[in-house]
Amino acid sequence: IIKASWLSQSSAFHSVPHTFRRSPFSTSQKYRSNALSLSGKNADEDDQKISARTDVQHFITQRTIQTFMLLLKQIRDPHTGTWIEHFLDAKNLLSYHGTGAICIDSFPTWDSVFKQMMEKD
Repeated sequence: IIKASWLSQSSAFHSVPHTFRRSPFSTSQKYRSNALSLSGKNADEDDQKISARTDVQHFITQRTIQTFMLLLKQIRDPHTGTWIEHFLDAKNLLSYHGTGAICIDSFPTWDSVFKQMMEKD
């Protein structure tokens, strides 16, 4: 068994102040960085946007649309895919990796994308 005794004895680990060892993504107001602020208005609004953006339902909605657009590409219907990108105001949706392709301000709930598409003339 190899022991990692060097970590506990390392002077570099102990010389770093405690506040710098905290995660920069902490939701605590005390440790919130101005660089992580989305809107700069208030921390509660930023926390709501972050939780909405990382919501599983939003992610599944985005992946559903991306899968549909891939199907459209495979059946050679670029016009519908382009319309969807314009409607969502998202660029290169097929090559986007992440959870933030769909604007949370325009579509605040996971199903608002579909509701607004159905209401569109």
